[in-house]
Amino acid sequence: MRLYTLIIILAIIVSSCIVLTYFLRMPLFRRDNIEFGDVYKLKNMLLSEGKITINVKATIKIVNEYIDISGLRIKVTRVYMLFHACNAPSITSEITDLIGVYANQTFIGLVTGLKIIEYASRYVDIIFVNSSLSGKVGTLRLGKQYVVEKILPLWNGQIKYHNSTLFSWQGLRIVRIITLFLEDD
Repeated sequence: MRLYTLIIILAIIVSSCIVLTYFLRMPLFRRDNIEFGDVYKLKNMLLSEGKITINVKATIKIVNEYIDISGLRIKVTRVYMLFHACNAPSITSEITDLIGVYANQTFIGLVTGLKIIEYASRYVDIIFVNSSLSGKVGTLRLGKQYVVEKILPLWNGQIKYHNSTLFSWQGLRIVRIITLFLEDD
């Protein structure tokens, strides 16, 4: 009987050592962080090359916003590509940055905005980014194709966001609302 008890105690000790060794090898924190400076590199790569591949998964969050174009309320989206960060400073990009940097105490990443272009004193393009992605992704591509959502001929108008005037004009302008798509490659 004593030998049987000794074998059971020895088996418990050996199995406890195996389990303890397994748990000691596990990292305490999962490494999903990227460096603060890397976000600026990602922004520049996405704007210049149209595609980024990262070894850390980004969480995609889509927020509906509204702009006012001469009294017309138009829905646009802001896409957040977020990574975990440790004590990042608070940064909010301007709405007029097509791709900007965003950070708070917990997350750091990229955020999309609006790009307003006037050309030939006749046309105004309002470009924003939308996405059907959700969850975590590792490769992002800013689509080269775009969709013209609306075409509005407007006299003496202005574009407002949260009661701040982003752009105004005198005379007739053809305003096009254009969507670019952020996709997983």
